[in-house]
Formats: sequence, structure tokens, C-alpha cells
Amino acid sequence: MRPKQTPLRIVYVSWEYPPQFGGGIGTYVHAAARMLAARGHEVSVVTTGREPHPTRKQRDGVNVLRPTFTGGREDSAIETLRTWQNRADAVSDLLIRLVRGGVDLIEFCDYRGEGVSYLTSVAPERRPVCVVRLHTPLSVLNRYNASRTRHAVLEEF
Repeated sequence: MRPKQTPLRIVYVSWEYPPQFGGGIGTYVHAAARMLAARGHEVSVVTTGREPHPTRKQRDGVNVLRPTFTGGREDSAIETLRTWQNRADAVSDLLIRLVRGGVDLIEFCDYRGEGVSYLTSVAPERRPVCVVRLHTPLSVLNRYNASRTRHAVLEEF
């Protein structure tokens, strides 16, 4: 007989999450979040939204949080990076509040650096376990999505 598992409080951070922006990362986060919620874990997803104000909804047993952030044009590398940084800052602000209520694990996808503000502003001993899951690199992604706006500076390392 297996011992009863203590439910975990898990937060996924993903720019993509259905019904908006449901690419590969969004599909993965959606499936993983629903599976873990069905197993009794408390799962939240911090994602983007189209509303001009923050929203919080429960969907398929998952708390879906959509903070507002100052988006921008992504027609130049500088504007793209500025938009990504604004998003990372909004995510960090929300995570700091969420962690106060108790969180066991935060998983960030590597895409767009959404975890950078949180991971660089909160001391390791003051945050829960944080995981950065590596997905497909932008340089590879652009080979399969030729219509995307490309900025070489974002693909070089």
C-alpha cells in the first residue's frame, strides 16, 4: 500500500496557455497542469491575457492567472526585449505575492526569459524550488516557422 501523498502547490509560468497562444509550450503546460491537478495537487498557471486588467479563473482544476503587463511592439530587437522584460517584471511581482501564500515549486519555460526577474531579485533561500524547463531553441524554432519576425541578436549566444 502506498502512503498518501501530500499535495504540492505548483506554479507554471508560461507565455503560452490555451485558449490564447497555444503552441508547443502552451500544450505541454496545459496537459501537465491538468494532469497534476487531477492527482490532487494545487496547480496555478501564470500566463498572458488579452484583458486590460488582471484575471484569475479556475479551469479544469487549474488556477489560471493572467496579470497585466505593458506589452509593446515587437518590430525591433530592442522593442522585443523591452516587452519581454516588462512581462518578466510583471511575473516576478505576481510570484512574490503567490509565494507568501505558500508554493512548493515554480516551473518556468525558457522561452522569453519569463523567470529572469524573479530568479535574479529573490534570494535562493527565500524562494521555493524553481525549475527552468528547456524547450526548443529560438534558432531551431525559426527554421520551422519561417514567417516569424527574426532578430539575429535574439538567436546568437
